[in-house]
Amino acid sequence: MNAPQIEAIRPEHIKDVLQLIKELAVYEREPDAVVIDEDLLQDVLFHQRLAYGWVAEEKGEVIGLAICYIRFSTWKGPCGYLEDLIVGGGAPGKRHWQAPVGSGGSSCQRTGLAQRAVAGAGLESARH
Repeated sequence: MNAPQIEAIRPEHIKDVLQLIKELAVYEREPDAVVIDEDLLQDVLFHQRLAYGWVAEEKGEVIGLAICYIRFSTWKGPCGYLEDLIVGGGAPGKRHWQAPVGSGGSSCQRTGLAQRAVAGAGLESARH
């Protein structure tokens, strides 16, 4: 089996990114908590640049994503924070939800960010 391809989120990924976010909310038993839409994601990621991220694609399907945001440290300067890392596997609604710890550090270094933090780690499998 080939490893998924990882690339920066592009505008054509927005629909799939929002779908993964909504699926995660369902898994977390908070389906009504997602209030963002495709337009807001486009604005935040590509115009305001308040967040950035990557998608994992397998056979042309977006199966995972990482979304980060930048905060400012008075000691370190801009710092990248991982908001969500969603790794899907299987058909929508039957994905395995995981948040591996330790991803993203080298990307922060490449983008000049001083540090990173991982939030939301430890999601269990959606299959019980």
